[in-house]
Amino acid sequence: MERLLDPPRTSTQSGADISCWRVHREGESLELLEWRDDQGLLLESELDTGLGPIRCRLVERKQAISAADEPGPELMRSTLLEVRMMPSASDRIVTAGYHVRFKGPSDRLEALPLVAGAQRVRRLGQQVFEFEIDASRGSPATPDELVDPVYRTPSLALDSADPAIIEFTSRALESAPEGTLDRAERLRTSVDRHLQHKSLSSALASASEVVRSRSGDCTEHAMLLAAAFRAAGIPSRVAIGLVHTELGGGEPPAFVWHMWTQGLIGDQWYDFDSTRRHRFDGGHLLMGLDALSNDAAGPNMATLLGLVGRLRVEVVMIDGVALETSKESS
Repeated sequence: MERLLDPPRTSTQSGADISCWRVHREGESLELLEWRDDQGLLLESELDTGLGPIRCRLVERKQAISAADEPGPELMRSTLLEVRMMPSASDRIVTAGYHVRFKGPSDRLEALPLVAGAQRVRRLGQQVFEFEIDASRGSPATPDELVDPVYRTPSLALDSADPAIIEFTSRALESAPEGTLDRAERLRTSVDRHLQHKSLSSALASASEVVRSRSGDCTEHAMLLAAAFRAAGIPSRVAIGLVHTELGGGEPPAFVWHMWTQGLIGDQWYDFDSTRRHRFDGGHLLMGLDALSNDAAGPNMATLLGLVGRLRVEVVMIDGVALETSKESS
């Protein structure tokens, strides 16, 4: 924590001295600005994200209540990434190559997995990377990942010991074909059928909540599938990144922020997206992984938030066909 205003400014309303502090938490790449009075009371804060600054201000109760009736900011549109020459039917792509340019501090790239599931990443420049996706392949687990219980044991988010999740998993695997990959695919399609109400209102519900409510968006699909994997004896984790999708309403297709699941089949991590037609496809870009353990040892979500609005994506290859690229991407 570092004080930026020295000497402090004086508030015209209360007469108190106000200091501005830059707050940087260990393990996080985002910085928070805080304005506090001489008693330490937090008066205002500002968090810089790729969507613009998020400001919180201490106000009177009446003012806060009246603000609730005002229209909120349109965040969804600002997170969309339209990509030139990207086919609209991206869920049919098997192999793809992308050049991804990051804007902002380079420490926000620390959580970027270089080899994980279908994806391989190679640095082309200081903040330019080549993403190569082959939806048919997995990636070898590290020796630590092969034995780490964090991918196998229940957690608050992924309570694979919940009787409702165990029952869901058992029903889904009735008469399932032999082979772990086939069983995992059966669970993937079962999750999609189970979530009958596709909505954005669940706000990162736990797998236990999802299996009962039968509603949610991509995050809830990913959570329930990861928990069902563990209930079936398949180590799992969630993947956070981007997916290319149709938006409807006259909007062009675009990359949107997304969550899916990875399962450890034998000694390989494979990607499973229960919101898509096929197990996985080349319309995905992986930015981070998380086992969702109780000790929160996975990549910091604040770091991933710092990437929102700071990416530029260019497609350079689709199913073996090279596409024209801009000079800036190389």
